Amino acid sequence: MKKILLILAILLTVGCSSKDNVKSEETYSLKEYHQIINKIQSGSVTPHKPYFQARLFYSSMNNSYRYDLIIDKPKGTYKNIKCLSYSSYKKDSYHPSLGLFDTKQYSLKSNYIDKGKSYYKGISLSGLVTKKSPLKCYFEYTDDTNQRKHFIFEVNYET
Repeated sequence: MKKILLILAILLTVGCSSKDNVKSEETYSLKEYHQIINKIQSGSVTPHKPYFQARLFYSSMNNSYRYDLIIDKPKGTYKNIKCLSYSSYKKDSYHPSLGLFDTKQYSLKSNYIDKGKSYYKGISLSGLVTKKSPLKCYFEYTDDTNQRKHFIFEVNYET
């Protein structure tokens, strides 16, 4: 009986600590999200053309617009990508992001696709806005020398 109670106590303790770990990861991700928003609002814009192709499309939906930002045709290797699209006309509570709240990794490499190793042909971010306008995007990645780099770029929509 004592062994059963001891095992239950251990399981309860382990379960509570893993919930605390999840909460601290969520808190960290949310803090990082807000830091990125601040960087986008105050940072300078870099041209994205040397890095990859970025296209923005809008489609009308009731009293709003859905946008699709497609990033593909990389001109290098970009591992462990974190990406966030920003519009001051957003209709949702949060700006669409990739790699911030996900446990899955996303990578892009020129002429290489291997979903098992998290290398994709391209990535896409979609959101709802009240007005068509250019988007700003935060793009962070690990390069071939394992250095973390980031830049902010702006993309105009295609008609």
